[in-house]
Amino acid sequence: MGVSGYPGPVHEANREMRRRAGGPFRRGVRGVLAGLAVAAFLSWPVSSPAQAVIVHESLGVETVSPAVLRAVFSMRLQSLEGQRLTVFVLDPRSPVHERFSKDVLGVFPYQLQNAWNRAVFSGTGAAPMVLGTEAEMLRRVAETVGAIGYVSAPPQTAGIRVLKVEEAER
Repeated sequence: MGVSGYPGPVHEANREMRRRAGGPFRRGVRGVLAGLAVAAFLSWPVSSPAQAVIVHESLGVETVSPAVLRAVFSMRLQSLEGQRLTVFVLDPRSPVHERFSKDVLGVFPYQLQNAWNRAVFSGTGAAPMVLGTEAEMLRRVAETVGAIGYVSAPPQTAGIRVLKVEEAER
């Protein structure tokens, strides 16, 4: 008697028959699925190159590090090179805001919201101006001296410059 109550050789024969039943077909399906998974992973974008940090043309900064940008958008840094900043963000539920937070700032949107709430409720700062659309973002940044914001793609709008973000060290 085998361990499972069946005679040993019969139990072994059943196991061998089940193993062969899947045979090359099952292995082929697994191979195809594994190949598709690898292809999907490799084609997934590492970052969103279309994201653009925009500033009013009067702001003298050309390049900024991700850490400084995080401090600006979490409202911990209120000026750059002596110029007071006005921070504009899109609605925290918008896909553009979510992508910007994760891909450019390296934080989740709720973490930014928590930082804003902490500053407001403690009396040490203010929340950024929340805008509804990218068109409104472009208009407000163009007309506000010291403004900083972001859009999904680099704009060709008068009064606005795209701020270069340094590569984050990994």
